[in-house]
Amino acid sequence: MSDDQPERMTPLTLLQEHAVRDSFETFREAMTGAMLFPRKAGLRKYCAKQALATHGARRLYAEFGVWRGHGVNLFARMLEPEGGHVTGFDSFEGLEEDWTGHSRGGEAGRYNLDGVLPEVRSNVTLVKGWVQDTVPGWLVQQGETPFALAHFDMDTYTPTAFVLAQIRPRLVAGSVLLFDELYGYPGWRHHEYKALREALPEDSYRFVGFSEQAVAIEMTRAL
Repeated sequence: MSDDQPERMTPLTLLQEHAVRDSFETFREAMTGAMLFPRKAGLRKYCAKQALATHGARRLYAEFGVWRGHGVNLFARMLEPEGGHVTGFDSFEGLEEDWTGHSRGGEAGRYNLDGVLPEVRSNVTLVKGWVQDTVPGWLVQQGETPFALAHFDMDTYTPTAFVLAQIRPRLVAGSVLLFDELYGYPGWRHHEYKALREALPEDSYRFVGFSEQAVAIEMTRAL
């Protein structure tokens, strides 16, 4: 097949096209009033900047799903001048469950680092284990401190839903939540998006940023 021939249409390519159009139609109005970023890194920087401007560095900054540490190190670099700290949660053993409907996802266990923690900046604490085992105890240790920023990059529904339910009482006006794969792929309605819809009332937040698959919201009130 020559390079100038069009890609062969298959049910999978049609499904991907439908998912992109469905995502666009669902969020079209929200996108017109939000910041748009072609790359996820730009959206991550924007979210950290907004959280810092609203809350300063002394509230909770956390990433759920660290993998190789790109996100948590970016947040830590931005927080460092203000004396801020980021906590990253991950099993470092890959996906907890199958990531259905995502061509770059895969079976449970993908993104496995064999339990080896990545290198992180000095103002990062990594918590190793499944979030169901680690997050509740960590929250108890934080007293009543609310969240400034929570980054969700666990990809699938179950762990995302669990963490959202756990941190919900600590969300206040101005808390920023960033979802790394909320939309834009065939299974998007079954994972992070589903967890968000179940956990938070639609009138409790507003959309503030969009990237290719990542979406950020800001809480408008406490729950």
